[in-house]
Amino acid sequence: GLVVYTAKCAECHGTEGRQGIDNPGSVDGTVPPVNPIDSTLIDPVYKTYATNIDLFIQHGSTPAGSAPAKLMPAWGDQNKMTQQQIADVIAYIISLNK
Repeated sequence: GLVVYTAKCAECHGTEGRQGIDNPGSVDGTVPPVNPIDSTLIDPVYKTYATNIDLFIQHGSTPAGSAPAKLMPAWGDQNKMTQQQIADVIAYIISLNK
C-alpha cells in the first residue's frame, strides 16, 4: 500500500498522510490528512472501517466550500487505480491509524 499511496495519494495528503496541501475555496483551506483520519470513518469492525475509506477512494469527494481548488478523484470509478491497488491503499491508511 505504501508504494501506491506514495505514487497516487501523497501529493495531496502528504507523506504518511500527516498533512494535506492547501486547498483554497474549501471550508478549512486544506486537503484533509489521512493520519490521523477523520474519526467518524474509524470503526472497530475492520470491514466497516475499510468500507468507509473505500467509498472516498472509489467515488471521490468534493470538499465543502464555495469553490474548492482540489477534489478527491474517483480512483475506482475512473479506473485510475485497480481494485487491488485500492485495497492496498486502504490497508496502508488503516495501518497508519491503529
